[in-house]
Amino acid sequence: MNLFKQVLDESVPPINKIGYTNMSHRFIESLSINNYKSIKELKKFELRSVNILIGANGSGKSNFLSFFEFLRNFINGNMNEYVAKKVVQMIF
Repeated sequence: MNLFKQVLDESVPPINKIGYTNMSHRFIESLSINNYKSIKELKKFELRSVNILIGANGSGKSNFLSFFEFLRNFINGNMNEYVAKKVVQMIF
């Protein structure tokens, strides 16, 4: 098991195949993202039950949200399908 997957398994609440967490489980309280799309470095960003993203066009709001789609697919072992879907979106 690679180290990144092991860290995720230990720190991320269980996610079912649809992608919703069981409300009785822990939620991600904070996260750090490095070099994901336009997000060069985000350190210990605290997440709450409701989060509002505000920023100029092109500031990374959509990329921040797409990180969670990437993370869900990674945890669920759907990376082949995820990458294929993204390649098709880039072509068309």
